[in-house]
Amino acid sequence: MEKLSRTTDAERADLQAGLFRAFRLTEEWFGREQFSRSYGVGGKRLLNGALFEVWTSLLSTVSDEKIVRINQHLSDFQNHYKRLLQSDDFVFAITRATTDNKSVLIRFEAIEQLLARYSE
Repeated sequence: MEKLSRTTDAERADLQAGLFRAFRLTEEWFGREQFSRSYGVGGKRLLNGALFEVWTSLLSTVSDEKIVRINQHLSDFQNHYKRLLQSDDFVFAITRATTDNKSVLIRFEAIEQLLARYSE
């Protein structure tokens, strides 16, 4: 928060635009389950803070060209994400030790790899 207080109006506008872009993309891709572990499997649609963090952080910087490529393979991308949400390591990283460095790395690397795989 201290760093945020030292940002310029233009930098805060860029951050806001990136955040809203991530909201729009995840809703297009995953519907109302965009930040929920229940995506693709049903159940309670609860906000998962770790998923919110990883998706908003990473999508705010992905190029439009990469988004177009992901959208060309959207079904495969979504199915891969559903499998990821069933992976024991990934689920642990988004539910249990969410502030542990290893868990943070696991979830960020997993989503980075997912984005890279379908955006190349």
